[in-house]
Amino acid sequence: MENQPRIVLMCGGPFAYRGLSALAYEKYLAGVVIGTKETHVSNLLRQECEQSSVPFLNINGSSEIENLIEWLEEIKPDAVFCICFPYLIPARLIRNETIKFINFHTGPLPSYRGPMPIFEVIRRGEKETAMSVHFMTESYDTGSVIYAETLPITKTDTFTSLALKLSERCGIMVSNMAEMLQFSSSIPSEVQDQSEATFYPFPDVKELKIDWDTMSAEKIIALINACNGWNNGAITSFKDNELHLITVSPEPLAETRQYTPGTIIELFSDGSADIACIGEQKIRVCQLGTEDGLYSFDFLKQLGLKMDEVLGSSINLN
Repeated sequence: MENQPRIVLMCGGPFAYRGLSALAYEKYLAGVVIGTKETHVSNLLRQECEQSSVPFLNINGSSEIENLIEWLEEIKPDAVFCICFPYLIPARLIRNETIKFINFHTGPLPSYRGPMPIFEVIRRGEKETAMSVHFMTESYDTGSVIYAETLPITKTDTFTSLALKLSERCGIMVSNMAEMLQFSSSIPSEVQDQSEATFYPFPDVKELKIDWDTMSAEKIIALINACNGWNNGAITSFKDNELHLITVSPEPLAETRQYTPGTIIELFSDGSADIACIGEQKIRVCQLGTEDGLYSFDFLKQLGLKMDEVLGSSINLN
C-alpha cells in the first residue's frame, strides 16, 4: 500500500488512547468508533473528533452494531484497528476484502483468548504477558497472529498497573502496524495452534471471591492484585457486610501458630491487618473497600471487628 492508509480505530475506552494519539499524530486516523454508553469519556472523545473533523460513531450496545456497516461504507477505510472493542463485528464486514480488520489483544494468543486476559494472567500467577496483534475473524481472538510483544509481570503488578504498561506498548504497536500497512506489500501472519487455545469468558462473581479454606496465600494475593483497579478488590465478608480487599503485600508471610483461615491475626496502627491463610502463612492487607468507599481496617472496628475474628463466613456471595 504505497499511499498512507486510512485507518478507523474502534475502541472501548481510555486503554486505546495512546494508539489513538499515534494514529492521529501520523495522519492515519480516518474515524473513531467507541463501544460504550454515552459517558463523560465518550463525550470528550466526540468533542475532540469534531474539533479535528474526524468522523465519530458511538455504539451503545450490540443492537446498534449494524450502524457500523453504513458508517464504514461512507468512510471507506483501508483498515480497522480494534482495541478492547466490546462487541463482535458483523461477519459480512469481516469478510469484506477491501478492509483489513486487525485486533490488538491484551494477552498472549492462543492461550489467553477472551475479554479479560489482564485479569486472568495475574490471578493465574503468570510471569509474563503479551500484546498480540492479529487479523480478525468471525469469532473472538481466533485470527492469524501478525506479531506479539511480551511484557514481564512483577509481584507488585495489579490490574491497573499492568493495563497501563500494556496501553503504552499498544500505542507503539499501533504505530508500527500502520507503517507496516503503508510500506509492506503483504503482511505475514501465523495461524494459531488450536490445541493450545483457551478462551476465558468474563469472570463471574464466584471467581472474584476469596475462598480462605482452599486458596493458598499466593493465590489470594494474585486474586486481590487481579481485582485491584477493576472490581475494587477481591471479595470476602465480615458479618453481614461484603468487603473488597484492594491492596496487599506482594509476598506471603510465615506464621508459626495455627489459625482458622481468614482469621484476623493482628491489626496495625497504619490500618493494615495480617490475615491467616492455609499452610501456616498469612497475608498483610493494607486497604479494603465497601460499596460506600475505601477504608482501612480501622473502619471494621466500628462494625465490631476484634482480634481472632474470621472473614468470609457469614454472607452468601454466590
